[in-house]
Amino acid sequence: MADISETRSRILGEARRKFARSGFYGTSMDSIVKGTGLSKGALYWHFENKEALFRAVIETEIQEIVRHFIPGTGEMGENPLEFFVRRGDEYLEILWEDEDLRLIWVHLFLESHRGGEKGQELSRFIRDAMTSAYETVVPVVSSSFPGLEGKEKTLEVEDLVRIVDYCFHGLLVNLGITIDLEKAQKYWRFMITRFIEGGENYVS
Repeated sequence: MADISETRSRILGEARRKFARSGFYGTSMDSIVKGTGLSKGALYWHFENKEALFRAVIETEIQEIVRHFIPGTGEMGENPLEFFVRRGDEYLEILWEDEDLRLIWVHLFLESHRGGEKGQELSRFIRDAMTSAYETVVPVVSSSFPGLEGKEKTLEVEDLVRIVDYCFHGLLVNLGITIDLEKAQKYWRFMITRFIEGGENYVS
């Protein structure tokens, strides 16, 4: 059983590197086979095609994000805002140090915009995967910040979580290009703190 698990992890690791550097469309199964040193049979025993392998890579990354932002027993402490600020800072640092991870997300969203059946399949996959992630995260946010419920008449807590997520993706895309790690963390802290606590009106 350990050998099977190790082989699968080996395939996923190589696929992650290839998808990060070449994207879904620019990566071939043959290149992954070559990179792992395994046989084609071993690769296809674990993953029936490139689509299944790509989905497994993305699902693994989404699960890591969810685990990162979901507190374990006793981790939340008395201040939920400080917890989420810290976890966001930490994940931005992970992104800063892991260029492949940044590239995977950039490729994922770019290639989901491609036309045709394959692009539509990727779009559906992303929507389903993220919806599943929100189903895990939203209850934690609701219980951590009960004041969010009903705060906005036209928005549910899930909508608010999605808005924060979309803003975070903006930081991700610009990280290492227009902003460095320090500024990304600064912007994250400002955004999430203002989002939860509110603040001064800059217009009037």
